[in-house]
Amino acid sequence: MKNGGTTTVSQNDVAPGGALSAKIPATVAAGSSPFEVAASPDQPPLASFAVSARPGRRGRRPDLVETGKTADFDAAGSTDPDGEIATSAWAFGDGEDATGGSTQAHAYSKPGAYTALLTLTNDEGCSTELVFTSQTAYCNGGAGATATAEVAVEDGLGASC
Repeated sequence: MKNGGTTTVSQNDVAPGGALSAKIPATVAAGSSPFEVAASPDQPPLASFAVSARPGRRGRRPDLVETGKTADFDAAGSTDPDGEIATSAWAFGDGEDATGGSTQAHAYSKPGAYTALLTLTNDEGCSTELVFTSQTAYCNGGAGATATAEVAVEDGLGASC
């Protein structure tokens, strides 16, 4: 912006969700000839997780979860290219959810096939949705912030460990 012959540039912080707040000072000298300002939007985290069954029936497949036995969900392979993962939201496919760290334990009460879902949010509030602040993209959200895995649950009655 030209202000009495001096070129200045406004400074703002962008908070999670896209809210702008002026920095102090609100404007700074831009130098002799500013041409453009490029803002790189925050990138979403990349979700990945593994599911493993705790030991149950002898000789059974380790990828099968038994009813009443705990399965371990581990998202240690998830990353955020430009920050840190702040929130892991888990949906286990049976109506139960959890929010917390990169690992969770869950027991299924009925046999069947379930789709478990992990959705990550990073330390800048970026996840699956594109956040546009009317001037630029603040968060370049995307589907990579979620991952799914199929969980096979069999009846654990009569199991011997």
